[in-house]
Amino acid sequence: MGVTLENALRTVQKRNKSRDFNLFIATLLIQKKTGGNLALTLETMANTFEDRKVLNQIIKTMTSEQKYISLIVPILPIFLLLVMNNVIDGFIDPLWSGFGLVILVLFLAAIVLSFILIRKITDIKV
Repeated sequence: MGVTLENALRTVQKRNKSRDFNLFIATLLIQKKTGGNLALTLETMANTFEDRKVLNQIIKTMTSEQKYISLIVPILPIFLLLVMNNVIDGFIDPLWSGFGLVILVLFLAAIVLSFILIRKITDIKV
């Protein structure tokens, strides 16, 4: 009560960290100062937000396979190692020697690195 529209909108803008909402507030403030066709401006903004939402869904759909691959790639070598150990008795025994521990550490580091890299590549910000 008793606060100008601009101050009220700025206060709401500071509390809300949404990029779309901040753009909406900025558009309202610019439109208030410059004038013009507010309905057309809001319609254009609504179309832009809808297009952005569709683009986010498309990107999410296109990267969903890679996100599952980021889980499968690290699990598959471990699974194969355990299967080979069941087929051939003592298959992983050499991993507990001195040089085998180095290989085991490199193996685990490569698995973790592959998970992180695939996740980073598929994390697309729009």
